[in-house]
Amino acid sequence: MKSIETPENALKRMRMELTESTGKQFVDLRVYHQDDSSELKPTKKGLTLSLRAWSGSAEPIWQLGTKLSEQGLTTISRNPLFLIW
Repeated sequence: MKSIETPENALKRMRMELTESTGKQFVDLRVYHQDDSSELKPTKKGLTLSLRAWSGSAEPIWQLGTKLSEQGLTTISRNPLFLIW
């Protein structure tokens, strides 16, 4: 799976990707920062969920995002990873 990225500004991006560790797969949502050499480096800001936890969380996360959008607090169409910000 390719990673999905959305920019926050010129130096920060949110990246969502499927990762593997100790033989298990995880969904990793992480903020990346561009360093002085223009290379993106991961920060400590983020969330890693097992596939099982992701499966149980995806629908409630989307529902929360819809409510936030209805209240004008965020726009779903502008940033699909809006909940982390």
